[in-house]
Amino acid sequence: PSPNSGWSESAFAAILEVQLGGTNFYSGVVKQKPLLGKPTYEITPGKINQALELTRYCFLIWLGIGLVFCLVQYAIGLWPRFANASHNVIV
Repeated sequence: PSPNSGWSESAFAAILEVQLGGTNFYSGVVKQKPLLGKPTYEITPGKINQALELTRYCFLIWLGIGLVFCLVQYAIGLWPRFANASHNVIV
């Protein structure tokens, strides 16, 4: 795991109860990475499908949070309104 993606990789490993990390290959060079999670289950095609489903759920949750944030800003008048911007154009 990289320093930035390690957080989300750790969360996925914990939720899916698998172990990630270990031996990786980069351009044919072997590199040992830290192990993340407990290996309760092996990584199988079913676990990969669960990971993809978790990714979709996370995306939809963040999309919903973003939409609510934008709607609240618009409702209280903080969202920029571009509807009248065309009247201020100098030709």
